[in-house]
Amino acid sequence: MPAHRKTLEAHALSGSLLHNPKRYAERQNEPRPAAPVGNAPSHLSTSAKKVWKEIVKNAPDGTLGCSDRLILEVVCVLTINFREGKLIKASEVSQLINGLGRLGLTPADRAKLNVDPPTKPNAPDDDPLGFLVN
Repeated sequence: MPAHRKTLEAHALSGSLLHNPKRYAERQNEPRPAAPVGNAPSHLSTSAKKVWKEIVKNAPDGTLGCSDRLILEVVCVLTINFREGKLIKASEVSQLINGLGRLGLTPADRAKLNVDPPTKPNAPDDDPLGFLVN
């Protein structure tokens, strides 16, 4: 089975867009999410909303947008069922892993992305003697 087509953003994050820009020239007008993923929908359960926040927090920067909301809902519900032991069929676990992969949340899919590590501002506790310069 062939691999799913990556978005232009995924190619940019992995570095392949810089390596061979002519290969992706015809895809410059590819649709892009108009906004960030945002908060969980109100119809989700409290536990699903917690999973939503967990996934958004752990997703690499720049990978989730408003057009990912529906698959994120599915992943949240499957995650709740998995954690509560309700996923009985192997196909349901496979759907969960597939959804996580499409969102860039599995180790293999995350390894395909090339993102800069987040910069962490120095907290006062990190420099008790005042040697670090801001």
